[in-house]
Amino acid sequence: MEPQGHQWLTIHLARFATAKAPGELDHTGPDTAAAWRVGPDGQTGADGMRSPTSDIWGGLGFYHRKDDAAAAMPTRSTPIAMSSGAQESWHAMLAVVTHRGDLDLSTMNAPHPRLVPSGETMTGPIAVMTSAGYTDYDTDDLPRHRAFLAGVEKVREYYAGLPGNLLRQIINPLMTPNGCTISVWADSAQMVRAAYKNGVHKDMLDRHKAAPFVDRTSFTRLAILQTSGTWNGHQVPGET
Repeated sequence: MEPQGHQWLTIHLARFATAKAPGELDHTGPDTAAAWRVGPDGQTGADGMRSPTSDIWGGLGFYHRKDDAAAAMPTRSTPIAMSSGAQESWHAMLAVVTHRGDLDLSTMNAPHPRLVPSGETMTGPIAVMTSAGYTDYDTDDLPRHRAFLAGVEKVREYYAGLPGNLLRQIINPLMTPNGCTISVWADSAQMVRAAYKNGVHKDMLDRHKAAPFVDRTSFTRLAILQTSGTWNGHQVPGET
C-alpha cells in the first residue's frame, strides 16, 4: 500500500548565463519522484508581477521513501535534466521534520504534495520551505498579490544581510499563482530569530494577519541530509 504522505524532498537549483523561458528547458523530473514541480525565480517587472523567464530555475521532488529521494540526487551519469547547461547548480536531499499549513504548489497538476514528518531530527544547518497561494484566483486578487511579491523581495533582501542565512531562493511552479521560498540557515535558533523576532519578516507576518496577502500558507522545517554543488560560488553546508 502506497504511503499517504511525502516525508522526503529534493531541491534542485540551477543558474544559467542568460535568462531562460519555460520552453527552453527540459522540465523532466527524477524517475523516483512521486511528485515534481519546476519553476523560475523570476524578477518582478514594472507591473509588479514575476516574470516566467529567469536565469535561475528550481525543481522540487517529493518522495514517499528515503531511498527514492537518495536515488534522485544527481550524478555524472544521472543529471537533473532541468540543470543541463547551467553555470552553477545546487542540490539537496531533505527530510520533513515539521509541517503546518495548506500546501498546494500547483492548482493544475496532480498529485499534490502532502508533507508529513519523517521522524528525522534537525542538527546543525537546516532548510525551511514556505508556500503561499490563492483560492479561485482572479483579477480581484492582483493588488494583494503585487503587495505580497513586493514584501517577499524585502524579506529576501533582509535575510541576505543576516550572517545566519546561507541561501534564499524562490520557486514559482509554472501555470499557477502558488509559489514557495527555500531558505537555508546555519541553525534553527538563527532562523527563528530572523523570522519571528523584530525585523522585516515579522512585520510582514503582522500585516498579513491584519489583511491577508494570500489565501493559504504553509511552513516546513527540513533536515538537510545530503548536498552537492555550489550556490553563489559557495558550498552551502549540510550533512553529507
